[in-house]
Parts: sequence; C-alpha cells; structure tokens
Amino acid sequence: MSSFGGYTNHVCPVCRSDEFHFFYLNGSRPLKRCIDCEFVYAEKIPSVQKVQQEYLRQFDTAKKTGWQIRRRIIYRLQTKLVKTLFLRQRIIRTLHLGCGDGLLLKQLDREKKFEAMGLEKLPHFGEDAREQSLEVYQSSLEEMSLRDQIFDFIHAADRPGFFHNPERACLEIHRVLAPGGVLFLSLPRMPKLSAVLHGEMWGEETCEQLWHFSAKNASLFLQRIGFRVHFVTIPRNGSHVFLVAGKQPNLEWDQIPRWVGLRKRVPEMHEPHTLRPAA
Repeated sequence: MSSFGGYTNHVCPVCRSDEFHFFYLNGSRPLKRCIDCEFVYAEKIPSVQKVQQEYLRQFDTAKKTGWQIRRRIIYRLQTKLVKTLFLRQRIIRTLHLGCGDGLLLKQLDREKKFEAMGLEKLPHFGEDAREQSLEVYQSSLEEMSLRDQIFDFIHAADRPGFFHNPERACLEIHRVLAPGGVLFLSLPRMPKLSAVLHGEMWGEETCEQLWHFSAKNASLFLQRIGFRVHFVTIPRNGSHVFLVAGKQPNLEWDQIPRWVGLRKRVPEMHEPHTLRPAA
C-alpha cells in the first residue's frame, strides 16, 4: 500500500475480521460495519491529497464557528489534569497533533512545566501559531520524522476523523510516546440515534468521516496497538469517543482526579476471537 495513495479495506482495521455487512451504500463511499466488533469504516479510502482537501474545508469551517471560549476552557482543564498526572516530573514534553491556531500551545507556553510543540499536515495550518513564536512541525501523522520515545504527553483530540490510516498513525504516536507517557485521543463516533432517524440519508451527512468508532472498539483498537486504555467516555454531543491511554509503565488509578468526569474504567479485552493477529 502506498503511503499517499488511496487503498481498499479488505478486513476490519480494528479486529482484522473479514466478516461485514454494508452499512451505507448510497454515494461514492460505501461504509462497512464489522460483524465482530461493530466498527464502521469506509471500504475505499481516498488519497492523502483528497483527505487533506476535506480536512482543509473542516478546518476553515471550525475557525468561523466562534467556539474559541469553549476550547480555552477545555484546554485549561486538560492542562490541569496533565500536571496532576506528572506531579513528580520537572518538565512535561508535549506534542499537540493538529495544533491549528496554536491555542493549546499558547496555554502550555504559559506553564513553566511544559515544553510543547505542535504538528500540522499542511504549512498554512500552523501559520497563526508560528506568528506567536510557537514551535510547529509540518508532517503527516502516519510518517512523523521524530525520534523514538521523546514525548511525555500527546494531545490528539482535534480533527482525528481525518487519519488517512488510523493504525499507522497510532503506531507512530505509540513510537514517539515515552514509557509512562499519556495520550489524549478523541475518535469520531457514529451517533446511533442519528443513523436510525436519517436512515439512508445518514451517510450523506457524515460522508467526510472515514471511521466511526464506539467506546468498546476504540478501546480494543488502542489495546491492539500497544496502549493501555485507562478511561473512555462519550461527551454529551455524542459525536466522538474520548480516551485517556498510557504506555507502560501504567498510570496508577488514584492519580486520576475525580473532577475530570471520566467515570468508565476499561477492562482488558484479550479474547482470541476478538483480537486477531495482523495479516
């Protein structure tokens, strides 16, 4: 498979099952639902260039929606949580994937405890951040030219539905995350009620998303990559699954403060029929 060309998913990217039924057939991008783990995914993945075009459209739309205040509040809470997780660490080396205008990087720059940099796919995406003298690295998630195990905290909760290849992207994240490091990740979710109400029209409203996770198969997916999932939750709007995952050694459960609001502990899932080996 080419690093930048389109490709076809012949098996489920989460559990490697080849058993599926077509979930949505209208339009040019059929969606499959895995029978084993219920992961919904596009059968045919377009080229990186086409994915980036949709990414650019969504990026420009997000800048116009005026939800900056909400983002500031979320980033402040997340910064507080990360500082709690690394109380004994003098410096927290941080990578923000999809940093955009640099709002999170600016928040971290005010904190002496953080050494942060951002990553964006296209050069002009990080212009706002660079104008504020923030460090932004240009690269795709699937091929980060960064050293192994150099970050303690990776924030990957912005525009994750545009992974060209989620497995390769998460393997790269796992590679650059240091042992004991923490990953914040949100993955696009298929809203079941919306799909039921819209029927066949549902796919036309969400066709830009290539992947649709649930809390269970998102946890399963990260565990297969090599992460330990500590918490998973679905925010009120229900459009994404939010996960906190770690790389060995594991976090202690009592390190997670109660105010975070992530209540669901994730059990280990290692059933042979669920976690199939890579082909």
